[in-house]
Amino acid sequence: MLRNKGNRIIPYNDLWLDCIKNNLISMLIAFDDSYKDIILHAGVKYHYKLQIQQFNYVGEEDKFYDEGFFTPKVMFSLDLLDQLVEKKSFTFRNNDSNHVDGFLKASLDEGYFIFLRVDRFFYPKGREAGKYHMEHPVFIYGYDDTQKCYQTIEDCMIPGTMDYFPLPVSAVQTSCRSFIESGKEIEVILCKPNDRSKGRLNKVTPLYEAIKMCKESLAEGEYGTEFNLLYYTGLKGLSIFATEFVELFARMVEPSLFKMRVMQFEQLHQRNINLVQYLARHDYIETTNANALCRQYHDLREKWGFFKRKSFEFIARRKLRNSSLLENRRDLQMLADHLFVIVQQEEDAVNSLQSICELFVQNKDRFEHG
Repeated sequence: MLRNKGNRIIPYNDLWLDCIKNNLISMLIAFDDSYKDIILHAGVKYHYKLQIQQFNYVGEEDKFYDEGFFTPKVMFSLDLLDQLVEKKSFTFRNNDSNHVDGFLKASLDEGYFIFLRVDRFFYPKGREAGKYHMEHPVFIYGYDDTQKCYQTIEDCMIPGTMDYFPLPVSAVQTSCRSFIESGKEIEVILCKPNDRSKGRLNKVTPLYEAIKMCKESLAEGEYGTEFNLLYYTGLKGLSIFATEFVELFARMVEPSLFKMRVMQFEQLHQRNINLVQYLARHDYIETTNANALCRQYHDLREKWGFFKRKSFEFIARRKLRNSSLLENRRDLQMLADHLFVIVQQEEDAVNSLQSICELFVQNKDRFEHG
């Protein structure tokens, strides 16, 4: 018997937000195809962590250099998800793992999707399987009785890429027993689209989020805090990263996070192309302006793609040599120079988008109050 309340669900890989948001978007699109545009309603910021600051614990600074945490990232805020999704949280303590299994299957039969905290160490395959412990909320959308496995969507094989992943019940049970023996709770979140979700997207929101994104990108000297650590916001952080890239790349040991974050920028500019086309379809910007903007964002996407490919080549070359020696500095400096070109084009595109969107708002206000 195949229990699957989400048989139309497709992994969401247009953009990497995080493992929870990506799966919630997959769930919503399966419920209503109009949610394919939900990412256009997101707030967007660039974050670049400061190298000189007070870290939280001894060794954190070294960890950040080794694992690429000083790579800039794209931050998405999508509070709208909380309004569109019904959630119920449960914790299990000192329960038999079979009881958890029964609860999960019953919840799937009731039409819920599930986030279950598991330890990927017990997975049959994947980056962490059998190597090191990593607690993680796996997304379960179904169950296959014949294969004795949960149907999940995971990025355990390739960081930042969601894919179907059959997760054996035995792996889940072993993880649950490990939590119980360690005195930890087994956390479960049931979720499904809110009954009032259909048609809840406000079509004008992407226009105002676009303006907000532009202003925050261009703001000078803006800082933020995350986990008690300071970071730059906007294009200033990208510019500093270009200056520091060669040394940061040389100190990086584990590149998974670097790869995921670099990939985000290429994905973001495809999203920005879709955003501009959306604004044109709804007559917020003129077609001529939209075409010019799309060309700018297409060029940015291509330039980030080049940076991604070349930096990944350097990483592969280093792995092949089994060496952490600094790459040819001339090649790395070429990539750093490429980043400076990207930053300038990012600024040009942001200025263009902001002026065109604000022009519409100004004309709209004059019309309504004239």
